[in-house]
Amino acid sequence: MRGTFKSGPMQNEELMKQLGKSVPILLLFGIWIISGLVAASELTADQQVQPSTAAVGETAMVTLMLSYSGNNGTQVTVTPGFTPGVLADSGSQAELLSPGSQQMISYPIRAERSGSYWITSLVSYTDNGAMRQLSKESPFTATGGPSQPEQPGSGAGPSMPTPAMPAPEHVNPAPIDNGPIDNGPNDNGPIDNGPVPPEPSPAPSGPAVPPANEPGPSGNASL
Repeated sequence: MRGTFKSGPMQNEELMKQLGKSVPILLLFGIWIISGLVAASELTADQQVQPSTAAVGETAMVTLMLSYSGNNGTQVTVTPGFTPGVLADSGSQAELLSPGSQQMISYPIRAERSGSYWITSLVSYTDNGAMRQLSKESPFTATGGPSQPEQPGSGAGPSMPTPAMPAPEHVNPAPIDNGPIDNGPNDNGPIDNGPVPPEPSPAPSGPAVPPANEPGPSGNASL
């Protein structure tokens, strides 16, 4: 009896050929599963500010459009970001998004100073039990009112007034009390300068009287 028998190496070669044909199919299947998981946990958000230009103190609305394409529902929280010079008149807002749904969330803002700003919103959600966060920004311009101060570290900044120095306070010096001055006894005794001469009496007024010893006028002399 004659028959055909396949050796062991030939069987292994055919097995490898079959595995070689199935490997690409497995890879494609794995890629399809991974792409499906990524698409299932995807959350997108678009933001805009209306109007994009407003006067200081006027209200503008920040609007976010959320799109969720997951297989399970997730809770999304929108929190206004901190922007110096701009006030958000609302706190955090939470919404439950179902698979394939969209949700619009808005909050008002007001500018305190004029200038150009970037309005930031933080979007938080859960993805298979893990907490994830998105950040969205939109430009906004405020006109009128006080201008926005320059940020620290810039080349030129607003001049600061020099504070006035207070005048020195005048304080009267305290009086110095040295007590009575005692020079001690005078060893030389009192000084006696003798009797004080009387002051001369004033001369009487009238014609001057010649002295008695002087001769009279020469008119009575004998020739």
